Amino acid sequence: MSRMTNGKVVFIAHAYRGDPEVNLFDTERYIRLAIQEGQHPCCPWYAMVRSLDDMDESIRRKGLAANLEILSRCDILWVCGKEISSGVSEEIHRAEGLRLPVIYVDLDAESF
Repeated sequence: MSRMTNGKVVFIAHAYRGDPEVNLFDTERYIRLAIQEGQHPCCPWYAMVRSLDDMDESIRRKGLAANLEILSRCDILWVCGKEISSGVSEEIHRAEGLRLPVIYVDLDAESF
């Protein structure tokens, strides 16, 4: 039985920059975990970094703004992994402002 509330739309937050390929692979693991836990994962930034130029700061800011808008329509924020990047920090701040539950999930530490 899952230890989390089932059937919620969960925004998956995870660092991207540092090591993009490893971070994308890890994000896929968290998406699978959400589904296994009966959640409905939402990870718009995953698609955006694959289709937008994250190195162009103006485009990056527009992508982050879109992420924050989508986050406002979710039920829960999962902060995944050990690294809190500037983008993840903004997502946490927005979730707290919206009074969304913020859950820290680290597959390596089994912290959920």
